[in-house]
Amino acid sequence: MELTDSTMLTPALRFDHHTIVGNNWSPSLNLSQGLGDDFTLKMGIARAYKAPSLYQTNPNYLLYSKGQGCYASSDGVGCYMMGNDDLKAETSINKEIGLEWKRDGWLAGVTWFRNDYRNKIEAGYAPIGQTLHQQSHHRYLPVGERAEGSG
Repeated sequence: MELTDSTMLTPALRFDHHTIVGNNWSPSLNLSQGLGDDFTLKMGIARAYKAPSLYQTNPNYLLYSKGQGCYASSDGVGCYMMGNDDLKAETSINKEIGLEWKRDGWLAGVTWFRNDYRNKIEAGYAPIGQTLHQQSHHRYLPVGERAEGSG
């Protein structure tokens, strides 16, 4: 919504329905303020939501990583990541402020942002088992939670 000739306010509201981890409302608010002919100040705050995927929540599913996402795999051969049925949806509060310059077809900008996560989903750091070929198994965990391993 245009508040003045140089001020634009954009509110938004998103609803996510998820049968496993529940429903969620994600509001956001963005403001754009023109500062003369060449500069624009942009600000925003939003709540983000990400439900875990099927393979992240299914403890009977092993996903082979090919070396991506295995923190404990120093040799880069990859690992198997196992689902965790105790995962909750990942949420965050995202804030940003930036300054944009535009003139004669040129555009440049600088933006500061901060994302504060809650229940962030990542592969676990500690192996919980190995395959016959010595490849590690890691379990998806909320960040900050430690895995208890069994070999």
